[in-house]
Amino acid sequence: MGAVMTDRSELLLELSHVGGQLHACADPQMVSSLIEELVEIADQLAVPTDERRDDAPVFLEAPDKIRTATWTQCGGLLYALRNDAPSQSLLVAAQVAQRLIRLVPEQL
Repeated sequence: MGAVMTDRSELLLELSHVGGQLHACADPQMVSSLIEELVEIADQLAVPTDERRDDAPVFLEAPDKIRTATWTQCGGLLYALRNDAPSQSLLVAAQVAQRLIRLVPEQL
């Protein structure tokens, strides 16, 4: 990803790009690198990605519920994606990227 991006519009663009790549991904080996890229962007946005959340299994079992996830819940899902490799990693990661785009605060 290169230099640290701090501009909100750049982060949103990168988040959208990674989300699009996740939606179109057909190569299972690419999923882990896309997830890492998603986590890096989330870290720049100050999403709390460093702790396990008790409610993560609710979203992992029903990824369609991610559309209601909070900022902190998205962070917990990113933690799970990075550390637990859930069965639907690609779908969960794409949903988290889409949800974060909607949740990004106006000011970083």
